[in-house]
Amino acid sequence: MRSRIPFRSRSPGRPGLNRQGFTLVELCVVVLILVVVFGAVLPLLTSRSHEGSGRVRCASNLRQIGQGIQMYANENKGNFPRTVYDGVGGPPTEYTASSAPNPFAPGGPGPNDVTAALFLLLRTQDLTSEVFVCPYSPAERWDSGGKDVRQVSNFPSGQYLSYSYINPYPSEAALKAGFKLNYTLTSDFAIAADINPGGPGVTSVTPTSSRKEMAPANTNNHGGDGQNVLYADGHVEFQNTPFCGMLRGTAPASQYRDNIYTCGAGYGTGLQGAEVTVKGASADEKDSILLPVGIYGPTGSTNAPPGPATASHYAVLGAALMFGVIVVVATLVRRTDKAPPKQEV
Repeated sequence: MRSRIPFRSRSPGRPGLNRQGFTLVELCVVVLILVVVFGAVLPLLTSRSHEGSGRVRCASNLRQIGQGIQMYANENKGNFPRTVYDGVGGPPTEYTASSAPNPFAPGGPGPNDVTAALFLLLRTQDLTSEVFVCPYSPAERWDSGGKDVRQVSNFPSGQYLSYSYINPYPSEAALKAGFKLNYTLTSDFAIAADINPGGPGVTSVTPTSSRKEMAPANTNNHGGDGQNVLYADGHVEFQNTPFCGMLRGTAPASQYRDNIYTCGAGYGTGLQGAEVTVKGASADEKDSILLPVGIYGPTGSTNAPPGPATASHYAVLGAALMFGVIVVVATLVRRTDKAPPKQEV
């Protein structure tokens, strides 16, 4: 009876091993796979790293703004920054009379100017203009034209501002409801955040909208992924939705958070949407409306900042990995087919 023993390689080296080296073509394929995968992964990692550091610096800016607001309030009987108010909460304005030497005198910013109110921090609290620019936005630091910031009254344009501030000029209804912009505000009342994106996306979303639907309602500073929000007690949080203000609703089943980028007590379209706008005064004591609206994005120029890694990045990465797996499997199958058969002796 014949016995069977495994085939032994005749190649030099350790006995019993079937040595087959990689061909030049196979090595080139492996190198190509590594290049493709690295090319797909690198933008993803770079984008995520940039966004992470940008969020931290952005949050630091807002904390400094919050500290400036608190110091201003200490010097002004507890009241937050505000310039000329028409007394009834008329249409808010922005960027008026930038070169005026006195924000409260004739010839200064117009009534209800939100950016002039925020600019008071530059005039009085030793903050630099860099603090008012999110590092992940296309806005740029303002050098005040070489002038002393204590001799000007406002930002000249949205080119130098990438944060929004609570509209400090409430409606009469809000005043009657108890609206006060001072130390009495609670820790869930938003007073500043990454700049309001504006546009129909802000007013059409609801608290239960999907992440994709919520993106146009989030700031452009972070690619629609969310916004850093400064609250009245000075703490800052990154929120993935603009519904991050005070709690509304009377029953647990109908409760939701106030949209910090709209004025009005409702949300969404239809019956609720009839009372919701982007530019206006607070409607009641819980209504936090942050202005101005950004000059870039859906309602402005096309100079929007690059967002974090998107689905396209993941698609490229997935395709590269799948290609690599297919080639490796095909190579292994090919080498198996070429392996010499076992011989009987």
